Amino acid sequence: MGWLSDEMGLERCAANHVALTPLSHLNRAAQIWPGREALVYGASRWTYAQYRDRVTRQAAMLAARGIRPGDVVATLLPNVPAQVEASFGVPACGAVLNTINTRLDVDTVAYILSHGGAKLILVDTQFLSLAEDACATLDTPPLLIEVADDAAGYTASGRHPEYEDELARADPAFDWILPQDEWESIALNYTSGTTGPSKGVLSSYLHMFSNAGPESWPMVGEDDRYMCVAPIFHIGGMGPPFVMLA
Repeated sequence: MGWLSDEMGLERCAANHVALTPLSHLNRAAQIWPGREALVYGASRWTYAQYRDRVTRQAAMLAARGIRPGDVVATLLPNVPAQVEASFGVPACGAVLNTINTRLDVDTVAYILSHGGAKLILVDTQFLSLAEDACATLDTPPLLIEVADDAAGYTASGRHPEYEDELARADPAFDWILPQDEWESIALNYTSGTTGPSKGVLSSYLHMFSNAGPESWPMVGEDDRYMCVAPIFHIGGMGPPFVMLA
């Protein structure tokens, strides 16, 4: 396709262009269905309005901890609420999400943290030793935020700042940092390293829809629910947290 010979006054501006971002889907859901159930974990339930609030608080917490646009935030989490919230909270402060496979060994986790340059990592209490051992090998380790999982029997160790405590103190009015260009990276995922050093792959907005077909085919009614069985860390920025909201 070409351009018109005269496109004076048609330059991109806020009135005619907005960069694509999956963050828009959470904003839309919170506006249209604020009271509808969005997340279920054990006995806990969150509406879309509450979901957005927790995402906003996570973004505010990360920014208050020194995370800036373009920084990498890692997670070492199973499918707990913090992992889903990080899919939106990390990009909402302009950062790039690196979900790490919890089944990797210390050396591989340390390599990924070093190679990706993570400034902060969210760690489930059950994987705390793995994260601490990996961080101990790094010259500049990331700040560690512990994510206790009381529902699964993993209570906070007390050795690190705890996620829910951090959210409670965070600014609920934090302004999301939206992308200026949908080419901006939103996620950094690594291979398992079985055939050599782990290889990093950056994802942007359009990667979100690479799984939209197979994951959304069964979603035909407003009351359907999606049970996320596959570990989110396997598909990071391309997975169910984004697709289901879309």
